[in-house]
Amino acid sequence: MSSLYFLTKKKIFLRLISFLFKWYLFFVIFVSGIIFSALISYIAHAQVTRSNQIRFDNVADQVRQTINSRLNIHSRTLKGMAGFFYASDHVSRSEWKRYVSELPLEEYPGVLGYGFIRYVPRSKLPQFLINTKSDGASNFELKTQGNYPELFIIEYIEPYNKNILARGLDIGSEINRREAAIESIEKNQTILTKKVNLIQDLKGLPGFLMLSPIFKKNIYGTEKKERWNSLIGWAYAPIQINELLKGISESLGNLADFVVFEEDKNKKSTILYDSGNIFQNHNEDKITEKFYKKYSYTKEFNINHSGRTWSIKVVPLPEFKKGSNSDMPLIVFLTGILISFLVTIVWASLIHTKENAISLAEKMTDKFQKSEMEAKNALSQLSNQKHALDEHAIVAITNVQGEILYANDKFCEISYYSKEELIGQNHRIL
Repeated sequence: MSSLYFLTKKKIFLRLISFLFKWYLFFVIFVSGIIFSALISYIAHAQVTRSNQIRFDNVADQVRQTINSRLNIHSRTLKGMAGFFYASDHVSRSEWKRYVSELPLEEYPGVLGYGFIRYVPRSKLPQFLINTKSDGASNFELKTQGNYPELFIIEYIEPYNKNILARGLDIGSEINRREAAIESIEKNQTILTKKVNLIQDLKGLPGFLMLSPIFKKNIYGTEKKERWNSLIGWAYAPIQINELLKGISESLGNLADFVVFEEDKNKKSTILYDSGNIFQNHNEDKITEKFYKKYSYTKEFNINHSGRTWSIKVVPLPEFKKGSNSDMPLIVFLTGILISFLVTIVWASLIHTKENAISLAEKMTDKFQKSEMEAKNALSQLSNQKHALDEHAIVAITNVQGEILYANDKFCEISYYSKEELIGQNHRIL
């Protein structure tokens, strides 16, 4: 009783250990799958992030190239106008009009026209006005302020109908325009003004002038004084900023918006252009990096062109996210969890099948052992019965023909025959 009790208790304990180990194994397999899935998901996230950053950098680079390309159109055109002056002793108003009319202005983004600004020492102003009015501009009107010793007067501007208000303006009487004109002479290069309000733009939108100096027969020295002495004036272009930069985001498939800052990139007041009204609802002038935290990617770069440095900030649009594969890491992670779950289920099924097979084998073994024991018991009983018969009864066994097959000792005693003599004999001999 005591031995059976301890054997049963040991069997229960072993089954409990097996059960706990089995579930521990399932847990380890499942958790290992989750950890592996998380690792693969992290790697996928890093790859997607790197790929999208490269992709976004390419978009931002296209913004940079497009802005530079549009500015280059105007700077090259102004250089060509300077060459037009160098090729002639004198460029008349009609010649200027004809020259500009042959330009495909509709392909020149943002420009309101092309003009010529005459450098006029104040002492020569009366003669300048006489010459100008006799050159087909009888209603020419000078617009100037201040008493600078020299004036920078817009003499020609085409198309004239769109620039009536600009003709006759002394740009040297306004500080931003004057500084840019002087800088172009002293550096002998094309210069952009700071942001100004264009007199011919009735909408009052921001713009700037691009100025390229023109010297007498392209003669200018290395000294500033020599350049001033040989100065004729400037070829110039009034450019409306919104029109210059309009459509860039659309041309890139609406993948990104961008903001152009003239000076301090951390101040809203210095914004020249905001392609998507990014800062429309930003009520403070100060702009911190915290503002850009809502964007997955940002790119900042400077454009140095014609003496000015613009700071550009590029941010992604929802269209960019559509092609970013940003859901891939999550898909990888969830797929990994699903695979881990299925592997665990399959493993559990295999373990269960194995246990069933073992259990069935044990049952069959027990059944066989039980049958074997029963057979042994039956044989033992038969042997005992045979022994009893041999000891206390006369026994002979014959076949259907009456031939003796077996005879015990008692039978031999009463028949006076040995077993060898009886086996095979017919029982009638007795």
